[in-house]
Amino acid sequence: MDNTNTQIPEISKIKTGSVPPPEVTTQQQVTKSEKDNWHWFQVYTACIIKLILSIIAGSLVWKCNSKENLVLKVVFTILAVMFSEIYILYYAIYRVYMGNKCPV
Repeated sequence: MDNTNTQIPEISKIKTGSVPPPEVTTQQQVTKSEKDNWHWFQVYTACIIKLILSIIAGSLVWKCNSKENLVLKVVFTILAVMFSEIYILYYAIYRVYMGNKCPV
C-alpha cells in the first residue's frame, strides 16, 4: 500500500496544459478547404481566359498593322495585349460590324 501512496503525488505533478489537444477536422475546416480550392480554380480559370484573349488581341492588332513600321507594331501590340478585352470589343464593332477592313 505504501507503493500506491507514492504514485499519487507523482501523477498530480504532471502538467496537463502542456499537452496539445488532438487535431479534429471539423465541418467548418472542411468547408474552408473546399472554398480555398474553389477560389484557386477561379483564379486559374481567369488567368487562362486572360491569356487566350491576350493572344487573340495581339494577333489581330499585329495583322491589322502589317504596313506600319516595327516600333509602332510592337507598341500597338503591347497596348492591345494589356487591354485585350477592350481591343477585341473595338475590333468587333469597328472592323466587323461597321465594315472597316484592315489596310492589308
